[in-house]
Amino acid sequence: MSGNDIIQIISVTTIGAIALMVTGHIGRAFQRWMETRHQPPPPAPLDEARLVATLDELRDRVAQLQQSVDASAVELERIAEADRYIAKLVSERVPAPLPAARAERVITPH
Repeated sequence: MSGNDIIQIISVTTIGAIALMVTGHIGRAFQRWMETRHQPPPPAPLDEARLVATLDELRDRVAQLQQSVDASAVELERIAEADRYIAKLVSERVPAPLPAARAERVITPH
C-alpha cells in the first residue's frame, strides 16, 4: 500500500463517519418534529362552573379512595388477627409422639 492509498482510506472512513452522524441528527430532528406535530391542542381554560364541577368530582373520588383504603385496612387487620390466633394455637399444641425406632435395617436393591 502506498501513502496515497492510506490517505484515500482515511478520507473515505472520515466522510462515512461524518455522514452517519449528520443523518442520525437529521433523523432525530425529524422524529421530534413528528411527535410535536401530533400533540393534542392545549385544554381550554376552565371557567368557574367547570372548575367547581371538577373540584367536586375530585372530592368524590378522594372520598371513595379513602373508603377503599379504610376497608382494606380493616380486612388486613382481620387477616393479621387470624394469623396471630393460628400461631397461638400451633404454639400451644401438644407435640405428637415420635414413631418408634426400627430395630432392623432394610437393604433395598438398586
